[in-house]
Amino acid sequence: MATETYEAFNAVFRACSVLSNHLAPSHDIAQQLARQESLHHILSGGFWRCDKNGYFKCAGPLVVGFLPKHAFLQNLLGYGRADNVSIKTAGEFYLAVISSK
Repeated sequence: MATETYEAFNAVFRACSVLSNHLAPSHDIAQQLARQESLHHILSGGFWRCDKNGYFKCAGPLVVGFLPKHAFLQNLLGYGRADNVSIKTAGEFYLAVISSK
């Protein structure tokens, strides 16, 4: 199982390398992987801090509901089988507030 996971990651890494402009391949690969992880975070119900007001935001229910309906995208993001996907939606949990004092 672990070998299959690493082989799948190598395929993603190789695809990022092929699509690079080859002037700074490590930078290009890191940028592409960061964009993929950001998409993964957003589609799985993750939160991020808004630049305008500092509040935490998350994707709406239609965006978050997109992932469980598309097995191909689940596979690309590493979820595997569709019945293993557990997506949290807004209101199901709360973030702890950390005081700055």
